[in-house]
Amino acid sequence: MDYNSYLSQIIAFNSDKSVVSLREKFNKASFFEIISKERSETTYSAFLKWLFSENGADTDNCSPLAFLLDVLVLRSEEQKEFTQSILDDADVKRCIVTRKLSIESIKVETEKPVSVLAQSIVNGIPNCKGELGNIEMEKIAAKCKDSIDLFIECGINSPEITAKKLQIIIENKIDSIEGGKKEKKTTGIPSYDDATQTTRYYLGTKFSSIVDFQSFDGWDTLQLYVYLTPNELSADAGIDNHYIQISYQDVVDGILLPMLSSSSLSSRNRFFLEEFLNQLMYPSLDGKVMRPSIAIGKEHSKELFDIWDQYRPLLADAAIAAAETNLWKIGDTYYDHQPKDEVLSLLVKQGVQHKNIVNGRWKKGTYFSKIQEIAKDYGIEVVVVSLGVDDNCLELLSSFWDENRRLLTAVINGMDYKERIKVEALLKEVSKRDTTKYNVYYNDKILNNKPLGKAETVLYIVKKWVELKNNAVTLQDLRKTFPLSYSPYYANGKWYKYLFYPKDECIYDGEKGDKSKPTSNWDIDFKGKYDIQTKDGPVIFLKMWRKDGLGHFVKKVEDAKLFPGILNVVAVD
Repeated sequence: MDYNSYLSQIIAFNSDKSVVSLREKFNKASFFEIISKERSETTYSAFLKWLFSENGADTDNCSPLAFLLDVLVLRSEEQKEFTQSILDDADVKRCIVTRKLSIESIKVETEKPVSVLAQSIVNGIPNCKGELGNIEMEKIAAKCKDSIDLFIECGINSPEITAKKLQIIIENKIDSIEGGKKEKKTTGIPSYDDATQTTRYYLGTKFSSIVDFQSFDGWDTLQLYVYLTPNELSADAGIDNHYIQISYQDVVDGILLPMLSSSSLSSRNRFFLEEFLNQLMYPSLDGKVMRPSIAIGKEHSKELFDIWDQYRPLLADAAIAAAETNLWKIGDTYYDHQPKDEVLSLLVKQGVQHKNIVNGRWKKGTYFSKIQEIAKDYGIEVVVVSLGVDDNCLELLSSFWDENRRLLTAVINGMDYKERIKVEALLKEVSKRDTTKYNVYYNDKILNNKPLGKAETVLYIVKKWVELKNNAVTLQDLRKTFPLSYSPYYANGKWYKYLFYPKDECIYDGEKGDKSKPTSNWDIDFKGKYDIQTKDGPVIFLKMWRKDGLGHFVKKVEDAKLFPGILNVVAVD
């Protein structure tokens, strides 16, 4: 699209009724943001404690704990191939989903010490036989400093199950990964030094027949181990196979939304649930990076996807324009890194055997340009994403994204997973683009008519130097005076050897092309805006400059005393 087309699309977007409604919603801070706890694992655990304890009474079939058990049944069925739990038993599943399992006297604790639980095992839990002997459990009780994120214990009653107690142990993850505190070797706890807190508790308390049981006759306590995360997990997630893996999207769809549909919910509790639901839906700003939504309700997900579907070209281009990093594309999928492993995986799936693939890995020293060439031979096109628009369009699009970044990030989050994965890289680096403008002064006289971007600022400095040399400089003069080391972005020589190239020489990823149209103009502008006239003819100037890179360049110029007068670069507020 050209500049006017983008303008028309943005104006249509601004006046869209659905956009106006959602923008109003997303511009409001949630309660969790107000208290600066928008991504706090302990705060989320505390909220879940309130949710399961305060709203736990099973009086109208709207108990959040009953809904949680439904979610666990569904997920355990989906994860049968790599998960084992008490929900493998048909009687237990039937009692839960038909509501023949009544829930009583719920007690919920956060950060429950593993040492306390281990001590209770030492003291004796009826019919609960752990894998370890009392000596090892006594060591855990005495030494372990870990705790359980969320520990739920309740009484249960069913004519089909003899057990009278249910324990649900939840490992809650928001932005952290599985790891937790680890005991040192000096604690004297064999086999537990590399176990996380929930794994330790599990290993010490699980029933000896959990893996291969026939019935629960005579059992007093049932246990469920849950791994809760914002992400969809899988068999290769590295989680103990006795965890049932669920996501916050499950919490939204399976617990919060059903509860909000209940007419018996108090206005106070409804407010709390809606605020938590909003917080999970809102992307969160962390410095300059917008963290994606944790979970989005089905209703809002449809609204957001409809916006994406209607304004897809505009939103995708705006996300790319706002990105500060190169994006690569294979088919419909974007990557914020050179997709070497992804290409390898696609080639392996095709059964490709190649001299550059050794023992299932790329041969050492295989450059990405060669990988692209090999992939193309087998029908896999890997290209750098380029909008092919001028800087005015880029500035318009990136400003549009920055002003709407929370809503637009949620729009991409709200897409169906199969659609979202096509553009997932756009979520990682968007909104990091620094749009600061600068004025360039020489001997207190401004050189530019309007504020300049970073690349333009560097260009004006170089052109002023050329002017002071009476325009009698060569390409080699430029390369010698302004070497690659003047730009931190290019200094390692990974892509380019010089900041300047002859305009008629097609350069891409440091290699000479075939004189045809280049596959990308991300680093080089071939339209003439960054041309420098020399005795050798027009010269192309590399144009990727970040804020710190501009400062580095200016300092190098000052240290080299390239100007007889006073050069100043001033940021424009």
